[in-house]
Amino acid sequence: MDFETYQKQAISYIPLIEAAEFSSYQGLPETRIPTVERNALNEGTRLLEDPSFKDKLCPFLRGVAQNTQEIAAAIIPIMFPMVVAGTISAIPAVAAAVAYIVFKSGIDSICKSNPPPSTGSPA
Repeated sequence: MDFETYQKQAISYIPLIEAAEFSSYQGLPETRIPTVERNALNEGTRLLEDPSFKDKLCPFLRGVAQNTQEIAAAIIPIMFPMVVAGTISAIPAVAAAVAYIVFKSGIDSICKSNPPPSTGSPA
């Protein structure tokens, strides 16, 4: 899969991921939430629990608007080489899930252990 296809598919999954997450909060049985979206949310959560994964994403999230589309635009170029290398799932819904989880949790919350680089010289 090429980058452009991966990016388009990942972005197209965002509303489906949001709907799946909303459904789970509404108390619908897990069997009613589509498998792809449920698995993507689980994988996205697992990835964001990995400090090395967050170390790769967080520098690119600084200054990004707190909306799912902008977050996705920032992280997809970082995730795609990992997909090509086979280190993360190639399913584009996972990138959408990561973007949604970052949005829902907040960039500052996700990246709290990854402070922005200092600017200037020490005083």
